[in-house]
Amino acid sequence: MLEKVWELLDEYHAEFQGLKETLKGQNEIIRDQQEIVRKQKAEVEKQVTTNRELSLHLEDIKQQMSDQLKQVQKQLEAIVSGAVVTPPSTFAEVARSSSSPQRSTTQSLSSNSTAESTANELYCMIDTSRVEEQDRG
Repeated sequence: MLEKVWELLDEYHAEFQGLKETLKGQNEIIRDQQEIVRKQKAEVEKQVTTNRELSLHLEDIKQQMSDQLKQVQKQLEAIVSGAVVTPPSTFAEVARSSSSPQRSTTQSLSSNSTAESTANELYCMIDTSRVEEQDRG
């Protein structure tokens, strides 16, 4: 019977040693995981700090852009208010300012007229694109 007790004690001892090794392995795994968690917390803190800094920088940039936009709007208003408003050109003004072949022949035919009277001449242009060929005169 004593021999049987020794055998059981040996088995329990071997089992205990196995459990002890398993426990050591699990403790090592737990320490490794705790280190990983610690490193991740540190990284999270860095990211939070970076996000805060970027948010502040973004707000600064928004303020600068707002200030610049206001300045550009003021400049644009100054330009627009200072611009001379000219009435739209009349057909006669456009015709006088353009150099057309009719004008040069008119000027050469009437050599007695001055440049001033030529500038006051009126021209009339008629669109004959829709008139039949037989009706054109």
